[in-house]
Amino acid sequence: MNKILTCLTILMTAYASTVNAQTLEVGLIDHDRYPYFYANLTDGKLTGLYIDILDFISVESGIEFHYQRLPQKRLREYMKVGLLDVEPGIDVDWRQHPMEIDSSVYTDVLFKSEEVIVFNPDVFSRDASVEEIMATDSCSVIGFNPPADPQKHPTVELYSEPQILELLKLKRCFWAQIPLYVLKSDYRGRVLAHTSPVVRYLLRIRLIKSQQHTLPSLNRAIEKLHASGRLDELIYFYTGSE
Repeated sequence: MNKILTCLTILMTAYASTVNAQTLEVGLIDHDRYPYFYANLTDGKLTGLYIDILDFISVESGIEFHYQRLPQKRLREYMKVGLLDVEPGIDVDWRQHPMEIDSSVYTDVLFKSEEVIVFNPDVFSRDASVEEIMATDSCSVIGFNPPADPQKHPTVELYSEPQILELLKLKRCFWAQIPLYVLKSDYRGRVLAHTSPVVRYLLRIRLIKSQQHTLPSLNRAIEKLHASGRLDELIYFYTGSE
């Protein structure tokens, strides 16, 4: 009898866990952004800093994540209409369309991201001013950091930061604003120069408002991510940065 009751208890617990489990749809742009997320070359499996962070949060919160890769414009539209639940690594200031403001909630901060102006030291001296560098043509990721005056200073739009770094190395464009973690994780960063940080962002998980009820669980997991030292380990693993 006791064995039967034990088995029933196990089955009911498993059933309850299944019923209570929640899967959120995560949107990622459809081009690799090392070190944040990229397809592993050996098996094509999605990996990277954001993936490992969300894996940790999933274990701690019981919330599962399913990934969809989409063009950035479509990703933002899907978030507006509720076809996606989550966009990781977002600063609140990046999503200021009225529909995005109305439909979004954010977790506590995952980590701080500093961005620098990257340039080829064969083109500019290492002590060149930011103003001097930015008075020339630039490169940027499509949808990221559009130039203030595109007619006066055109920008070459590319799909990823590695493509930009390669063009900077080849002197095909003159500067780009790039996250310091991205620069430090790419070997081309060793032959290019960069300024001090020109902007700092606080990256969070953005959710659609209908998933607001998950915030307490997600924030508890994020608190543990910091307190356990796991975030520092992941950042060092992917970027070599403390």
